[in-house]
Amino acid sequence: MSIKVNKQLSQASTRLSQMRAPQKRLAPISKYAIYFGKFEGGLVESFEYFDGSALFNYRKVAKALNQELESLGTPFFVEDELILGMGFQARPYSIKSYFVSTTVQVIVEAIKNRTSNVVTTLHIPSMTQEDREHFIMALNKNKESKYWNKVVVVTMTDEAMSEEIDFLADMNAFKAPYWPETQSYFNVLEMSHGTHGDIKMSSQLCKTLFTANAKETKELIISKTKKLVEEKMEAVRREEASDALLKDLYGDVGQLMNQLRPDFVQEQSASLYRGNVDNMVEGLCRTINNLNLPCKGKYAAVVPELSLLFGNTGLLHFGEIYAPGLEGKEIMVIKYPKMGNHEYMVVRGITKTEYISRAAGVLTPKQFKMFKHMVETLQEGLCILPAIAEIMKLLAGLDYDGDKVGLITDEAIVKIAKETESVITVIE
Repeated sequence: MSIKVNKQLSQASTRLSQMRAPQKRLAPISKYAIYFGKFEGGLVESFEYFDGSALFNYRKVAKALNQELESLGTPFFVEDELILGMGFQARPYSIKSYFVSTTVQVIVEAIKNRTSNVVTTLHIPSMTQEDREHFIMALNKNKESKYWNKVVVVTMTDEAMSEEIDFLADMNAFKAPYWPETQSYFNVLEMSHGTHGDIKMSSQLCKTLFTANAKETKELIISKTKKLVEEKMEAVRREEASDALLKDLYGDVGQLMNQLRPDFVQEQSASLYRGNVDNMVEGLCRTINNLNLPCKGKYAAVVPELSLLFGNTGLLHFGEIYAPGLEGKEIMVIKYPKMGNHEYMVVRGITKTEYISRAAGVLTPKQFKMFKHMVETLQEGLCILPAIAEIMKLLAGLDYDGDKVGLITDEAIVKIAKETESVITVIE
């Protein structure tokens, strides 16, 4: 017996299910811009470098967060400027995208430079049946729609007509059609943040390193394992108390007691001490078996070249990256999961000053000011890759809808990685 599955139906089902991923619903969307085309740019005109990326109005995001804090009865609030330069994986409407929070001025400039710059409006309360049908046609990528290849600013209410735009996204971000009168929200899955402490090695990383230099990789793993065992044993035998964090209050009781009263655990409670040792040994075995050994570096979500919001000139070259907090460092960039042992890059993290200076004379004074502000406010947890299509293939076929990379700065690991060449894997 054979079963035929309709490809379009299967894809539609998958895309609709994506909208059901765990998320936090914040304030309703009142006004947004959708480009019924695709952001393209870089050296190759048809290169969809912004695949999966979109722009949030930072003021609207801050307002949504503060409304949520107020509804919870908290005395806290978020300053608007703190949201600038953050990344949000969010799914309003049928979007699957990663948003960079920026100013409405940048959004307007992106419309001028990254779209056809033909802008029309769709006011939902006064929309005609024809307007509705053509909007749905465009969402279905029907080029016969009167909205195709245009930017449509959708206003959900009369009051929203005088408000700033909430976000801008293109047809790479919108994954399925929907009714235009549908009310959606700031549905946030996660937001960017800095990495606390060390990141972890992995079995895939170790395979890559063994390919480059088996002897040095073996010595590296043994050295890191010994260091980790010593640190864990020292933590169990600790004599001085330390402050507990809020997250520690929801963790293991034995570990919490070992933080606050290590003397009591060791001298008065054999069961707690034995439990701490057992947990330590069990955790060590799991960590070592999976090769999840600590190493220096950060995790970051990738975002497109910021200069391409204003023109077709990329400022980063192959072998470079801009990542706040890793300026001037030699970095091994790796994305999981990956197909081959050679899918990685060794790059140099350029400085903020160097990145900004490259825009001088390339962008107009107005654009330069916006670009400089975006770079200066870009927060940790994000990194910018060069606008080169081959890099997306080199890093396990990444795109910009929330993909993350490991930015490894561990000198020993980078040294080994440089002993072999990166190889691009293309699946046709």
